[in-house]
Amino acid sequence: MLETYDFVLCGILATKMSQVFFPSGDSLSSLLLMLIAYGVGFVFRPLGAVIFGYVGDTRGRKTALFYSLLGMSFCTAGCGLLPGYETISISSSILFFAFRALQGICIGGEAQGGSTFVIEHFWHHDPGASGAFFATSNGLGALLATIVSLIFLSIDTQSTHIWRYPFLFGSMVGAVGFFIRRFVPETPIFKKYASLSNPITSSLRYNTAGWLRAFCYFALITSVTQFGFTFVNIYLHTFLGFEKTAALAFACIGTVLAMSGVGMTGVFLKRYNVELSHMIHIGSWLTFIMAPFVMLLLASGDFTQIIVALFILAFFTGILCGTAPYFIALQFKHDHRYSGSALVSNLASGLIGGFFPTIGVFLLKATHAIIMPGVYIAGLAMLFLGVDWFLRRGDRGEKI
Repeated sequence: MLETYDFVLCGILATKMSQVFFPSGDSLSSLLLMLIAYGVGFVFRPLGAVIFGYVGDTRGRKTALFYSLLGMSFCTAGCGLLPGYETISISSSILFFAFRALQGICIGGEAQGGSTFVIEHFWHHDPGASGAFFATSNGLGALLATIVSLIFLSIDTQSTHIWRYPFLFGSMVGAVGFFIRRFVPETPIFKKYASLSNPITSSLRYNTAGWLRAFCYFALITSVTQFGFTFVNIYLHTFLGFEKTAALAFACIGTVLAMSGVGMTGVFLKRYNVELSHMIHIGSWLTFIMAPFVMLLLASGDFTQIIVALFILAFFTGILCGTAPYFIALQFKHDHRYSGSALVSNLASGLIGGFFPTIGVFLLKATHAIIMPGVYIAGLAMLFLGVDWFLRRGDRGEKI
């Protein structure tokens, strides 16, 4: 939750920060540069997956997760304290890109590593439901980031530096994470299956079909989550003219609804004997059908229709994100699960999902077609469904 908070702040506060680090006469161009910097964090996530994945599979899940949190807290403080363009010129932009790259490395070792850690503790007792419970932490982190940003922006709407305080707050609360991780036990599965070889190459050899399937699924998931966590807020403020605090308030509502959807997916997996693949296909088809419709509802600017759009978005987001942790865990063996799952999910995030806010804004600016960001999401859903249909054969992974 805390690392997600730190990572998504740049997206939530993009419009405020764009004029600090990338000032120009065209506010939309500044925003696009800021969103590219936001996407850079996703580009470097695979490197974090390699570094922390290797540590997690050879030295322990707990060790990797502790140091990823330490690095993230340092980078978040750096972003909050970094002087703007007016003070140190282009050096400010370059240093901001560097901090975003380091944040990407740290979150690359965290996101799927935390999922692996939780699922392996509950491998023989409702791993699907436990994975869905873990998945709500992403929503909680985004919600916390949105609420904290909303509070500070409400205190002073005119200040060009008020955005710094949520970053400094995030770097300080990292101490809570250090305390928690110091006392949690290592997973029993790691103790039994610790990797004795290079886990990166081992994961690549194990299941090429699983790699491709997981890559396409996470490209879809990260795009959908960026749609809800970041793009909706930017769209309402920049294209529809909502006040920044109002746009953030809608983002809070959407995040709460999405977390509820993820939680309900976990309850459903726990109480009913439903095939995981069936849930994944339902979520993907709903995304394909409803994503363009969500954009039309948002574009109306009407309060009721925006709320309906957020409900629909939360519904298919909940199914996709709730099924993801256990789905990807099944694609890899225990001795290289941290490395394999972290690398494939972060490659998908870095190459595709992390740039959805940038792609969405670009599509709106280039085509002037309101529906295009939703069509892009629908295309990713169809891509996953097509790849999954083509590759579907035998078991989905290891079941021990």
